[in-house]
Amino acid sequence: AGWWQEAEHGAGLKMMAEELPRKTGVYLWRSAPAGEPDSEVLYVGKAKRLRDRVAGYFARAASPRHRALVMRSRCIEHLVTPGGEQDALLLEARLIKRHMPRYNVLLRDDKFYPYICVSLSRPFPQIFSVPRRDPSTLDPGSNKAADRYFGPYTDAGHMKRMLATLESVFGVRQLRFEARYGDEREAVTRRYTEALQRCVGVLEGRSEEV
Repeated sequence: AGWWQEAEHGAGLKMMAEELPRKTGVYLWRSAPAGEPDSEVLYVGKAKRLRDRVAGYFARAASPRHRALVMRSRCIEHLVTPGGEQDALLLEARLIKRHMPRYNVLLRDDKFYPYICVSLSRPFPQIFSVPRRDPSTLDPGSNKAADRYFGPYTDAGHMKRMLATLESVFGVRQLRFEARYGDEREAVTRRYTEALQRCVGVLEGRSEEV
């Protein structure tokens, strides 16, 4: 017996979770199957091993947030990404932007939730997390108007994982170091700026060759 059995569709969800493949991809929690009038995407996530990741939502130690998600859901969908974790990252970002799931993004009262910032206005731009958006970036005449903000993220852990994955996939940290201290700074700086632009593309949910 488990706490998830208290959910109206707990048994069915648990069965869906157990039937997921142990492959890399994206999973979606829905309030109803796709196509039904009341169907809403509640959460989008990615995983290296889908079955193992989603199984954690039913664990005895599942967080209150995970338990609430199970209680509200009727369906779990998944999409396998043959391109691996990089494709899963791109697809996750695109689906979050498209569906704006309530358990991924909170649109109101966002001042308490962090953002990812790409500081394109600086001579040496960077990608990093910030506790809130700089209001001056909303002014088209501001010298910071070129900075890009993505968020707010209600799940700080998800934001940190997203940031770490972007830096790893596009080699941002190594390029940043070489652009500052390497022997071929000019050429590396161009590659570094291109890497940051690719990060922006992912965060915007665009699919691109990388």
